[in-house]
Amino acid sequence: MKKQQYEVDGLKCKKKWDNLVSTYKSRKGKQNLTGRGALKCWKFEREMEDILGRKRSIAPPSNYLASTIMSGPKSPGQGTTVSDSSIHENEDLDFVSEDVAVCAKTKRKQEKPLWVAEVLDQNLICQEQMWDKFAALENSKLEKIKELEERKINAIKDMEEKRMDLENRKVGLLQSILEKLNK
Repeated sequence: MKKQQYEVDGLKCKKKWDNLVSTYKSRKGKQNLTGRGALKCWKFEREMEDILGRKRSIAPPSNYLASTIMSGPKSPGQGTTVSDSSIHENEDLDFVSEDVAVCAKTKRKQEKPLWVAEVLDQNLICQEQMWDKFAALENSKLEKIKELEERKINAIKDMEEKRMDLENRKVGLLQSILEKLNK
């Protein structure tokens, strides 16, 4: 790793592993919840499923076996050959293409059948009719309330007119009594 200028120590590796496990568990928990859309693809999903999942892959990738057979036993001083490094690069590319294929399956939208669209349209029409009926009921209630308020106002006006009439009569009677007394 140091030959390829990677600065990695044991603590960084452990931290990375812990983060991968935490992300994997979080994603698995979200997949089990209802009402959620599909999760976006994660590039380590297949590998983490192989390591931590219940259904582990028994067969290793096909070119992984080929690379170990072709490389053969190495002595400690012997470096990697060009063919070995190209095999490992191809191996990484195969993992990426497999991950993209897995993600493509989850991203595809399902088309709704024709009968579902018809049912949804009928449901929408029924809802509109229901809201129209509700609006008509509310308007009739408002009209009745308005009519009752007008009756109330008219009754109050009538009572006020009758009271004023009685007051005027009372004043007239009192004036006639006063006139008789003054004579």
